[in-house]
Amino acid sequence: MAYEVNDKALEDFYKEILDEDKTMDPYKKNERITRGDLALILYDLLLVPTYTLVDSDYYEHEKFHHTYGAYKDIAWQDEDFNQIESVTMVFYMAPIRIDGQEWFHRDRLVTFEELIDSVTVIKDTTRENASHMLSDYGIRIDTDISYTQVYELVQGLRTGNRE
Repeated sequence: MAYEVNDKALEDFYKEILDEDKTMDPYKKNERITRGDLALILYDLLLVPTYTLVDSDYYEHEKFHHTYGAYKDIAWQDEDFNQIESVTMVFYMAPIRIDGQEWFHRDRLVTFEELIDSVTVIKDTTRENASHMLSDYGIRIDTDISYTQVYELVQGLRTGNRE
């Protein structure tokens, strides 16, 4: 039996999924952005699939830059566990290594260098191009980085605007 797909229904479905204000937290618009906020924005706006273990080779550090579930400050019971692990496993964010242990530090402010690293991976571009993309959104090495600036940056990366 063949199913007909109503174009309007499909449009409404994708519009709801890709709603521009989906992750914008109105209480954080002017605040400086934390690593935890960045992980949630990347996960939601870029539609990062939830990472799932499929075999036992996830312990191979040569294959992955992070061992799944190894963050010392992120428990599997945490509400944002899947989002943080998923954006880490696709290389959009990197763990912070201290004395051989992996930490996420969700409340630490995002640095300019971390954003350059993320954009470089997301857009498969050079660090110089990533830096130019950041400056298009008013994000510079010597300024505070706001939640709104990063939200708009990731929105632009997703839609292809301002590349």
